[in-house]
Amino acid sequence: MADSPTNPRTTPASLPEVVRRFWWPVYGEARSRGHSPWAALRVCGSVLSRAADSGSLLKAEDHGGQLRLLIRSELKEALAKPERVELASPLKEITVAEAEARDDYDLFPDDSAFNRRWALVVLELALERVRQEYPTPEQQLRWKQLLPYLARRVPEGHYQDISESVDSSEVFNLRDRFRDHVRRVVSETVTTPMGLDVELAELFGAA
Repeated sequence: MADSPTNPRTTPASLPEVVRRFWWPVYGEARSRGHSPWAALRVCGSVLSRAADSGSLLKAEDHGGQLRLLIRSELKEALAKPERVELASPLKEITVAEAEARDDYDLFPDDSAFNRRWALVVLELALERVRQEYPTPEQQLRWKQLLPYLARRVPEGHYQDISESVDSSEVFNLRDRFRDHVRRVVSETVTTPMGLDVELAELFGAA
């Protein structure tokens, strides 16, 4: 998250910008615990504002240098102190309609749901960064042709399911770039190289 020789910034995003990207895991947890949509947005406002304050980088060190764990800790505290949430301003960047359309929020909390939503946000951000590498209309058309192959498993030496208009090397290059962007997105949420490896392993297994 901070500029350093061991963890160089890969985007110009500030810490508050990075934190706001992960509103969905916080919102989903609040909704699953019975909070109304408006109350869940206040939970987001409280949790994310505290996670984005100037001391967050130091506080993250107490959580393995992982912003995800810091935010979960702030969320647990906020849910235990409703009076703090009542005084918080709702997250303004997201409307109730947008938040509710994002998921079907189960009223039975699932310990894995927070991490699942966090991992999905990481993948979506990485995917958008790859898409931005195809800025022109012609390149966007190519992007649409390549996108279906990003998740499709094509074992080495078995290319018969790849369209003749798509070169297999282009597919593998796309996947490599996507993996690189996943690492870059995650690197913005940790404070150490070791934290990066741990975060990738916890979110995606042997990533």
